Amino acid sequence: MDELRQLITDPSKCPECSYTGDKLEAVSRHLALFHCKLDEFLQNDELVAAKRAKAMAKPKKVKTFDQHFKFQQKFQKLILLKKLSIYIKFNCRLSLN
Repeated sequence: MDELRQLITDPSKCPECSYTGDKLEAVSRHLALFHCKLDEFLQNDELVAAKRAKAMAKPKKVKTFDQHFKFQQKFQKLILLKKLSIYIKFNCRLSLN
């Protein structure tokens, strides 16, 4: 988005047509979508590589113990429900015979 913003001189007007927007973000999106500026940026291999490197350099989210514990609890409940349903089905079959 920074590259798109650099193309805009007046924050409320499109530099290529008569479009006007309330915010810089709206004009940036208009420029990217209606004037295919995003495609131009995607064709620039150096820019794409730089953006990819920046994104990969960000630290990955690490699950905390609390999040992991909550997931395990939900998983254990699912296993218990599955075992219970098998037990009920088995007992129903025995009672029908």
